[in-house]
Amino acid sequence: MMAMKVFVERASVSVRLFLLVVTLNLIVAGAHGGCPSILPSACNCATRIENLQEITSVKCVGKGLADTPLFTYQANRSVHILDLRRNELTSIANYAFDGLYGVRILWLDQNQISTIASNAFSAISSTLQQLHLNYNQLPRIPLNGLKVLTKLQRLELRYNKIVNLGLTDLEGLNELKHLDLQSNDISAIAEAQFSKFPNLGLLSLGENRIADLPTRAFEGIENLTSLSLSDNLLTETPLDTYERLRQLEIFDFNRNRISELNVALFQRLTGLRNIYGSGNNLEKIERGTFDNLHSLTTLDLSNNRFHTLASDTFNGLAMSLVTLNLMNNNLTEDSVLPAIHSLTNLQRLLLSGNAFQILGANAFQSLSKLKELFLARNNIRRVNNSAFSGLEESLEVLHLEHNRLLKLPYLKNLTNLREFYFGGNALGVIPKRAFDGLELTRLDLSQTNITSKLASLPPEAFQGLEEYLENLDLHGNFLETVHHCVFRWLKRLKILDISFNPLSCDCRMLWLHFTFRDVTYNRARCDRSANKGESWEESSAVESFTVSGCSSDEIANCTDPPVPSSTNTPTSQPPPGDQPRQLTADKDTVVVIVLVCVCGLALLAVIVGFICSCSQRRRVLKNDFPMSDTSSTVYSTSSVFKR
Repeated sequence: MMAMKVFVERASVSVRLFLLVVTLNLIVAGAHGGCPSILPSACNCATRIENLQEITSVKCVGKGLADTPLFTYQANRSVHILDLRRNELTSIANYAFDGLYGVRILWLDQNQISTIASNAFSAISSTLQQLHLNYNQLPRIPLNGLKVLTKLQRLELRYNKIVNLGLTDLEGLNELKHLDLQSNDISAIAEAQFSKFPNLGLLSLGENRIADLPTRAFEGIENLTSLSLSDNLLTETPLDTYERLRQLEIFDFNRNRISELNVALFQRLTGLRNIYGSGNNLEKIERGTFDNLHSLTTLDLSNNRFHTLASDTFNGLAMSLVTLNLMNNNLTEDSVLPAIHSLTNLQRLLLSGNAFQILGANAFQSLSKLKELFLARNNIRRVNNSAFSGLEESLEVLHLEHNRLLKLPYLKNLTNLREFYFGGNALGVIPKRAFDGLELTRLDLSQTNITSKLASLPPEAFQGLEEYLENLDLHGNFLETVHHCVFRWLKRLKILDISFNPLSCDCRMLWLHFTFRDVTYNRARCDRSANKGESWEESSAVESFTVSGCSSDEIANCTDPPVPSSTNTPTSQPPPGDQPRQLTADKDTVVVIVLVCVCGLALLAVIVGFICSCSQRRRVLKNDFPMSDTSSTVYSTSSVFKR
């Protein structure tokens, strides 16, 4: 017990000391932090606590400033973040930031800056860590202005007009970790261009005009983890150029003119986690290209010219690859499915825009962890009932839109499926309870008027989804009328789109007006009626309801008998034909009830007031005439009346 008591006392002392240190830190931060007492009129200031330190931000965004604002010197006041985006600055003058102390992040994006003076950043040279100069007019890297920023770690120069990179343009920025030169007009990179930045981790040269890279282009930046060369004019990936980048994790060469992947290169870059090679001229992948990439999780080779892939193409990726994108190639089911058979850890497979025709039995059986499967815009005309065998417990999203399918595929076993996209097929019939057993929250059965044959929906079409379906898209079919039971089961429906159907605005659609009184109507138009083009009245509640046809006025004033309710119609609801008259009667009844209640409350208030008044009188009489004098009081009163 004594030992425990000593332990508790020592712990208590430690906690007190910790709280004292925290308090002192906050006091010191308060003494040296906070907003400046005098701010330029175009600026505002805010503070926040981050990691037990007070961070002060000054924003002068979108104020039309032609010059940097003048900050009066504030002793012991730190401004950590200065934001001057979306102004009309054309240059940064010498000593532009005098009067500021401790700026770490400076935003100058979306101005018209073309020149920066040599001493522009002198006041914040020892503290600035991030400089954002995106969307300006700089024709070159402002060497003289930047070389004093010895603590700079992040420099962004996207969307400027830089044409040439000199070897000394970034001299002095020895701490630089992030350099973004995307979207300029750079056409050449010199040997050892970035060798003075040993700590560089990210380099973006995307969206320039680089057609060739020298052998020693990346010498000295062996710690680089992310390299973007997208949207250039490169035709190859030579080993000598990239082999030094052994720490590279993200390699982006999207949208170039590369026709072949260098096998030796990818066998050396064993730390790669993401490869982006979309939009090139790749036609084949040599055997062994990915054998050593055991950490690769994302591989994007979409928008190329692949016709076939060898069965061992993805050897080495079986346990690591999570996302594979092969969209918009010329692959058939026979040329790609054997190649992906070994990818047992795959969760996202994108095969849209290829040349598939038939999905055979057990097509994806080995991909037991697959969650999202994209097969849209192929020429698929038949799906075997066991095509998705093996995906019963994993598949959540299935895209089959814009194929040549005449009927729904067999989905009953996909118990985890949440989103199913089937629009743009030639669907003629939806069977009763077609989706029973599924837990879909989103269902797309939209069509184009060219291919669609869907002209009717059975009343039980969506039964089984009543507790799940939230978003239903039926636009662009040939529906002229919809049975009043079709949507009744869908208790959770939030978004319904039946626009661009030739709906007939007659009594058969009267139920729609009353069923969706709580729904927000969007783009509702009549296609066949005297009121063609008139919009449905707007209401409130559900997020979106789109119907092309039937204005509320037209069907609400219907006098012909509507389709009778089914036997499952709740007895609490009147038949559809009586609903307009019943609604009016209900409104009158409500008005009468409200008036009666108001009158009753008023009468009750009068009675309560009268009772309270009588009680008060009695108390007054008792005080003026004690009980001992009661008889004389009565006598006197009688005498008064006699007189």
